[in-house]
Amino acid sequence: MVSAFPWATFEVGAIGLIIAWAALCALLLSLALSQRLILTMTVLTGFALAYSQRMGDALTEGLVTAGVGVGSEWVLSGLLMLAAFMATTLAASASLRRALDRFSVRRSSPPPGMLEALDVGVLAFLAITAIAAWTTGAWSYWGDSRESVAASGGIRLELSYPAALIGIVGHGVLTGGDSGLLRRWPRAGWVIGAVVVVLLFILQSRRLMIGAGMLVAIGWLCSERLARAPLRKLASRIVLLVAGIGVLALASFGWRELSGEPQLGIRARMERALGSLTSEEGLAAVEERLTYLWFDAVTQELVSEHGAGIDGFDLLESDLVRAVPRLIMPSKAQVPSISCESAFDGFGLPADLPCTPTAEGFLVAGVPGVLLAGLLWGLILGLGDLVIVRGPSLASVFAFTGLMPLLVLEGGLFGVIDALRSGFLGFAVTAIVAYGVWFFMRPINPR
Repeated sequence: MVSAFPWATFEVGAIGLIIAWAALCALLLSLALSQRLILTMTVLTGFALAYSQRMGDALTEGLVTAGVGVGSEWVLSGLLMLAAFMATTLAASASLRRALDRFSVRRSSPPPGMLEALDVGVLAFLAITAIAAWTTGAWSYWGDSRESVAASGGIRLELSYPAALIGIVGHGVLTGGDSGLLRRWPRAGWVIGAVVVVLLFILQSRRLMIGAGMLVAIGWLCSERLARAPLRKLASRIVLLVAGIGVLALASFGWRELSGEPQLGIRARMERALGSLTSEEGLAAVEERLTYLWFDAVTQELVSEHGAGIDGFDLLESDLVRAVPRLIMPSKAQVPSISCESAFDGFGLPADLPCTPTAEGFLVAGVPGVLLAGLLWGLILGLGDLVIVRGPSLASVFAFTGLMPLLVLEGGLFGVIDALRSGFLGFAVTAIVAYGVWFFMRPINPR
């Protein structure tokens, strides 16, 4: 069973630590909810869920993944670093929101027809990136095809396809169907939402599926209409949302494993994918892929005992160069690619490692590096939350498309660079389409 509770050991100390961890997560998420920090709460919830699996037994027996074991003391150290990161992220996000809120003004009413044009722009951004992803084969596989392109640093439209999916979910959460095109065709919102869920399922990314579900749930919890909802209706909708996203997320694992068998028809794929829900092997495989806590614990041990580390300036240069299009910087291939994997050559770890912000921060500067990661992530999330509440409607596209690189939880110390790149690209494409539609379709004589 995938759980944070120490079912195998049932140690009193581990139970106490799990209760303390649950209380800390509840406190941080409650504070984020009270401040209406939708993006911040979504990302923090993702970290809490991803790291909690197998945590109880790991605090007593340690963790073993890919044949590499780590002691329980390093698991506890990794958990403390995560707690510091999450607290710093929330503090930075709330502080930035509060500081800038004093100088910002209330969102002004957009000109007639602009909200409808914005809906067209968001849908066009999704359509353009979906076509680009289809032609390159990246629309149905969240893996090597995307990572090989991302490693080259090329900013291509197919790379923005996952961000477009999250962006349209966030746009729907923000508007709620009360404005724009969906005000005229309310059922269209449900159709678009169902299509996006299907596309997320085909994309085979459980993290983005769960992130989209959390975004909907948290956006709903922060809405003004929640106060008028009956308690029973509220509870039932939350349960249905969590259950639906959970079922699809687990089923997507089976779909992903079957993606390499082209001889299977779509019906056979669906039957075998859904069969993973009742398979102990399928659930165990999902559990084995949640290696964030293990990797953070291994990082703590290798840095403290063996002096592993990476240069922060080299890492920053590598991430910045990777974000620049090759058209602007033809010599970018000469800059070596640096990531968390660079610090572990010769230690016998797997080649594919989850470069979490806590691990990369600790590799760069120890505890101060973890706090720096929390500060950077908190500032970009706080800026996004401020834009959602105070900024123009079009600017919200920047916030939601920029959220995608952070939802995967493996953005590293400077994950904000990918977030800014993704956000600006989504904003630019949507703005061009939206303003073009609004300019040509607006009434010649508004009077």
